[in-house]
Amino acid sequence: MRYHLQRSPAPAALDPVPDSRGEDLEGDLRWIRRYLARVHADAWQEKYNLRRETTDLDGRPTGEWFLTPMPETVRPLEAEMTQWALGLGLHTPENVYKIAGAQLALLDVSLFMKAPLMARILTMDWIISVAFDDQLVEPGKPFEPYLETLPRVIRDGALPQKPDQFHLAFLDVRNEVIKAGGEAALDQWAHHRHAILAQYMWEHEWRTGGRYFTWEDYLRASFGNGHTEQVFLLMRMEPHSEMLPPGTPLPPELVHLHNLSSLLARFENDMLCYIRDSRDPCVNLFSVLAAEFGVTRHAAVPLAAAAHANTQYEHDALVAAIQERHPDPLVRSHARAMSHINDCYYAWTLTCPRYSVLNGSTER
Repeated sequence: MRYHLQRSPAPAALDPVPDSRGEDLEGDLRWIRRYLARVHADAWQEKYNLRRETTDLDGRPTGEWFLTPMPETVRPLEAEMTQWALGLGLHTPENVYKIAGAQLALLDVSLFMKAPLMARILTMDWIISVAFDDQLVEPGKPFEPYLETLPRVIRDGALPQKPDQFHLAFLDVRNEVIKAGGEAALDQWAHHRHAILAQYMWEHEWRTGGRYFTWEDYLRASFGNGHTEQVFLLMRMEPHSEMLPPGTPLPPELVHLHNLSSLLARFENDMLCYIRDSRDPCVNLFSVLAAEFGVTRHAAVPLAAAAHANTQYEHDALVAAIQERHPDPLVRSHARAMSHINDCYYAWTLTCPRYSVLNGSTER
């Protein structure tokens, strides 16, 4: 049986990837952006406050989606979260710009416009993640004890004998989750955080030369990764959600859809961070493909697009099959919600100055 896919048919084929005999990172990124603009041609702008703008990439207009500023909603949350991060020592006055400019809060409020507590929780969690990445993962510092202590703080509220800023920050997050009525979700939250830390460990081993990260490793780490699963968990907690609530087992179709959505989010983040990641020896889509197949990063660009296109097709076909065949209307609405979330991630990565897709500016 054939199923109607959720997205419009793709327009005419893209021009070939630029023939780069040297290093043309900007040319590669322009091609990547044109490719992803086709994929997200039908972004759900009304629901998630996205705005479409026509940009000139390689001499042709391309419609891309960006997050719409909501200063009356976002700025107070951002200001409060900035002071919270400074007070705990997660960030210093010199580097607090990494969480300013509505980089984190903007996406969270877009996803949780009717649930400010959820936006607050996710913003706090992501501020901790940025600090952890900047202070420990990227510099290559050891952090093995956190694999045990941080999930325990989230699950049980148990601080180690000498807690640091990360333990105290996650205790604050735990208290907010309980305040939002999400105590039953703490075990899942702790599980997702442990998965994130395990992925950071692999990243640390890659950076220090102690691990070869295969294509299979990358897919396994990205399939249902903890960062996106935390977002899905919060969305399921949200009072106005169209998704199955936490504690309700997901049917196999939705488990697979969650995994595919997580993989697409990782693919697109890595693709849009092509230039940023080229200057940093991190685990990303292009470095793994280049190492796996013995090609340059430039030659890995069409390989990455092919992997993404295949995953997107499988994702959309699964959403269509669930819509057509599943008897439970809440499962069907859950699948619809999942099909829209990646549009939001895509718009956020384009908009967010942290990823430097637009040379550090969201002004168009």
